[in-house]
This record gives sequence, C-alpha cells and structure tokens, in this order.
Amino acid sequence: MDREKRTFAFREYLLLVILTAVSALAFAGSLEIFSQKKFAINSSGTFPTVMSGLMLLCCLIALIGTPKRLPKDVEKYSGAGELIREAAKEEVPRDVLISILMVIVYMVALGLIGFIPSSLIFILAIMFYLSKGKRKAWVLLLSGTGSVAAIYVVFRIIFKVLLP
Repeated sequence: MDREKRTFAFREYLLLVILTAVSALAFAGSLEIFSQKKFAINSSGTFPTVMSGLMLLCCLIALIGTPKRLPKDVEKYSGAGELIREAAKEEVPRDVLISILMVIVYMVALGLIGFIPSSLIFILAIMFYLSKGKRKAWVLLLSGTGSVAAIYVVFRIIFKVLLP
C-alpha cells in the first residue's frame, strides 16, 4: 500500500478535527462580539455568530460520522507521532510551509518596520523563493518593487488609506 493511501483516512480525520477546533474558536469569538451589543438581528455579531455556529455544527456532525467510515486496512504505524509526520508531509508540502512561515515573519515585520520595507522584503523574498531561479532577478526586482509602489500610490495617495 503506498504512503498516500496509508495516511489518507488519518489526514481526513485530522483535518476535520482541526476545522472543528477553528470553528469553535470562530464561534467563541463571534459570541464575544455578539454579547457586547444589545440583542438585535442586525447587530454586528449576528452574521458571524450564525455562520460560525453553522460551520461548527456541520463539523461536529461530520466528526461524529467519520470514525464509521474510516477504512480498517490502514497500515499500522509505530506511533501517533509517525502517523502525524507522514500525514503532515503529504498535506503541507515544503513550499507551502515555507510560504506560511514567510507570511508570519511578514506580519511581525509590519509592526516593527512598517508597510513599505516589510512588504518589499516579503514580496521579493517570496518571489525569489518560489521562482527557484527560473526567472531573471531584474524581472523579479522590477515587478516586486512596482507592485509595492502601485499599492502605495493607489491606497495611500489616491484613496488616502493609512497603511500599517
């Protein structure tokens, strides 16, 4: 049995557990917004509360029914850690993981050095990383710098939006 088939059922179940946890957090957050206002059908917390509640309900229903559908012929692993590592390798490729880490660093840098320098560094870094040498450096530098300049002109100068 190949690696993908061995971990498919677990990956499906793990993703469902993660979605349920995220839904529960979203529901708790939306309840907090909803509770700050007087009850009204058109208050700012109504729509997020209803949507996150429906999302949580659907996840719970799927979570309850999933163990019955898990195949019994999934190869046994030496432990849960090995199974989680195998599933993570298949679900989150290296490029995706590095891109997520770059986004996290970008979010931190926004608060520390501001919008223009952090955005320029982020866009250039991710473009150079994902192009893997297939594009010329001057094209990446020009398009990355041009993108940040265009965003600045449109949002800061034309629309007068304060950038972080």
